[in-house]
Amino acid sequence: MTAPKTAEEPRDDRRTGKLFVNQSTIPMALVASDGAVEAESSAWSRLFASTPPPSDVRLQVTGLPDDAGFLVVASDLSPMGQEIEELRARADLMQWQALSMSTFAKVLADAPIVLFSMDATGTTTMSDGKGLALVGLEPGERVGTNELDAARGTPVHDHLLRALGGETVRVLIEPRPGVYFETWYMPLRNESHELDGVLGLSIDATDRVKTARRLVEKTRVVERQTETIRNLAAPIIKVWDEVVCMPIVGAVDTARATDMMEHLLEAIVREQARFAIVDLTGVETMDTSTVHHVLRLFGAARMLGVEGVLSGARPSVAQTVVSLGICLDELRMVRTLHDALSWCLSRRRAQAARRSPSQRPGAMSWASEEKR
Repeated sequence: MTAPKTAEEPRDDRRTGKLFVNQSTIPMALVASDGAVEAESSAWSRLFASTPPPSDVRLQVTGLPDDAGFLVVASDLSPMGQEIEELRARADLMQWQALSMSTFAKVLADAPIVLFSMDATGTTTMSDGKGLALVGLEPGERVGTNELDAARGTPVHDHLLRALGGETVRVLIEPRPGVYFETWYMPLRNESHELDGVLGLSIDATDRVKTARRLVEKTRVVERQTETIRNLAAPIIKVWDEVVCMPIVGAVDTARATDMMEHLLEAIVREQARFAIVDLTGVETMDTSTVHHVLRLFGAARMLGVEGVLSGARPSVAQTVVSLGICLDELRMVRTLHDALSWCLSRRRAQAARRSPSQRPGAMSWASEEKR
């Protein structure tokens, strides 16, 4: 039979338990049944005295025999929580990257673009994208081709050399007649930041280029039409030798008056005119600005030694001129274009006769009489 335990034995077990807890490298504590901590390991002390305190601690409580208290073991799960958070962040990043790659793959498959790369020697290492079909190529078909050699003597060769030299190049290229790509050549660098090749992106720009060219052509057509309208707005008619006529129809603003003066002076010089007729038969009314524009026409003509005649003024136009109090002493005004032309021809004959008075008898006396 086993002898019964004496009273000293529990006390010895208690001392042994305290000694075990004190010397343990695991965060643990011996807690009495009334909650008082009888012993704790140094790891326990460091755990709960740390700053900042641990954010996640799990306690494992084991009851001792004979209601002698509890053995509490602490586990710091804070580092594990950080690792879990890091793993979650990595998982989210990988999910985002997978989504990005999936989206990018869809873009390459559906959008008219080309993505390509080359190593430091100019050899294609990757070529993909729906845009390849526009130039008759398949994805990966150019892999292994030295593009520097293939493009020698073309602008693309210079673009590649610039990109291999560390410069980002953006250009518009035409790989096939009528097909245009907006292309970026970007230098690739390795982990040591050394140049290691070229990354390229080409986006189909055919529609944009063709639209721009159509717009330029339409602009040129509009410019030609505008010039035609300007010429029609200020027509010049050579009605006789040394006689030009400008018929005016409609309103005259500053821009039209400038064109009229320019065309009239050019015609005077070109035709070596000595007489200029401005016909107002097509003008219903004239305001102050129109009257001044017409008078400036005659003033410019006089500076070139040309005599001006104003014809076809309607009664309303005459009233406007009179009401403005404009002096017209130096301006010849007649009723019709026929009268204006008759005056110019008569004046021309008279001037010609004065220049040659000795051609017939009595010519000198006639010229002298006309002067008187």
